[in-house]
Amino acid sequence: MDKRKIVLATFMAVSISTVAISETSANTIENQWISENSGINVNPSAMAVISPINVTTVANLSATNLTELTSVIEKELSKQSTLISIQYTGNTTNVLEKVGEIIDQYRMKDDYLNGTLSSWKYGYRGYGNNVTITINLVYLTTPQQEVFIQSEVERIVDEIITPSMTVTEKVKAINDYIVLNTTYSMHSSTTPHAAYAILNEGKGVCQAYALLAYRLLQKAGIEARYVTGESRGIGHAWNLVKVDGHWYHLDTTWNDPTFADGSIDRSDYISYRYFLIPDQVIFQDHIIDDNGYPAATSERFMAFRDIEAPVQVGTTLYFPSDSNHIQLYKLDLSKEPFKSQKVSSTRVQELVHANGWLYFSNYSDGAFLSKMKLDGTGLSTILRKTVDSVKLEDNELVASYKGVELYREVVLADSAGQQKELDQVRALLKTITLLSPNFESQANQLKNLYDSLTNESKNLLSSSDSATIRDILSKYSAMKSLTFIGMVQWDQPRIITDAYKAWKINLNQEIANTSSNKSNIQIIDMFGDPVEVNISINGKQIVITPVNSYVAKVPYTLLVKPGLLSGDGAKLNTSVYLKFKLN
Repeated sequence: MDKRKIVLATFMAVSISTVAISETSANTIENQWISENSGINVNPSAMAVISPINVTTVANLSATNLTELTSVIEKELSKQSTLISIQYTGNTTNVLEKVGEIIDQYRMKDDYLNGTLSSWKYGYRGYGNNVTITINLVYLTTPQQEVFIQSEVERIVDEIITPSMTVTEKVKAINDYIVLNTTYSMHSSTTPHAAYAILNEGKGVCQAYALLAYRLLQKAGIEARYVTGESRGIGHAWNLVKVDGHWYHLDTTWNDPTFADGSIDRSDYISYRYFLIPDQVIFQDHIIDDNGYPAATSERFMAFRDIEAPVQVGTTLYFPSDSNHIQLYKLDLSKEPFKSQKVSSTRVQELVHANGWLYFSNYSDGAFLSKMKLDGTGLSTILRKTVDSVKLEDNELVASYKGVELYREVVLADSAGQQKELDQVRALLKTITLLSPNFESQANQLKNLYDSLTNESKNLLSSSDSATIRDILSKYSAMKSLTFIGMVQWDQPRIITDAYKAWKINLNQEIANTSSNKSNIQIIDMFGDPVEVNISINGKQIVITPVNSYVAKVPYTLLVKPGLLSGDGAKLNTSVYLKFKLN
């Protein structure tokens, strides 16, 4: 039997070096300009203006051929640079035409840039094959506004998306968030065409809706496209979304309908008529630009077309069926194929749910305030007066007609004794961060509170809160069950000060630089989830470098699993580990 083993040596940090950028200059003889714009109808008061200045005589970037020029321009466009100045010493024949092509081609590759770049102007100055090319660009947003957008996108996704959600549930959560938090309007203090207007003021037009959806979908890990075209004879923007390998159209603007009667609050009205639909459906009233967008052919979500103003109870949507005379129907989000089922022949509007009852305006009986159980039984009239608005305000049902309140009743009295606990759960959810030193104590507190709730009280939590609780308790369980029994602890736990500390492992034998060997080397967090790292293997040395910084005071473990093979077949037979924390 081969008794050879791989022996681990010491761990140490790896340093990182920086790179400097130099400046060059060019003489000026010629001066040519070309101006272009994206066709975006920008709010004039919010749009910057490119003044007719001369081409800059100092270039801070350089390129010697068309390939390098393309790379430099694309890199600067990706950073949303407003001024690009390049000393170009390549062939200048038709160079401005080529610059325009580079910008256009990159716009088609970068959907967000295509949606936010408003206008651009480029020219050159110089002699022979030694010129300075200058590009001025104007965007719908400033760099400071983009920082705000990024921060808000991260906050929103953390708030509404949980790891246990399916892709469909994530898309629905994003659609719902945009619809519920946006009013379609041209009247904003900044351009209504940018996502910033929605995030800052709650207002915007289709372009802002689609750009925000694009950013949220991307952040949630969902492949998406920003789509341009027209509808009803005017320019329009929406999205394409990839779900389980198939593309679908999503128009959050048209899922947020406007109403002529402004006396009734419709801010919570959500439509799914344009939720994940195929080409053949959206092309009935949308015309898409010829920009090489992928085809959308699947009809998987067609059942959603019938859903308007639903109320969600658990995983089930209850709604007045638009195609069946607004009779009460339901659709279970957890069961496929998606199919609507009739609950009652009663024609309903203004649905709300509380304690297992649906409350609504009964269009089968004078639009009187009525209620029935979730299975369609127990139909009864509460108030024999016409109502056009039924809302839940805290634990009270409120019904009105033309803005005049007609009825108010406490309908959540059964949970009144646990209202304090419910409030504590909701407040605690806002403070818990998964990778944080306080997670264990906060998760334990949440578990005790949640376990103390009755099933009726748990049903009062929103679907988003319930999903978040499941995720937190799942992580808490994983953390409590994480064990290293049967493994060898390499050394005492380390306290480190470098947030990007790289670990170096020295071995007594050379090992093969293979994906199999790399898969046996991990850094895991306190839940046992792998941390994203870069691993390099060079002879007898392994270097593990984190892609992102460690979180302070959170335990991590460097883990080397059995199966690590040397070039001549020697094997590490026992798992070894080293625990560490960032101080």
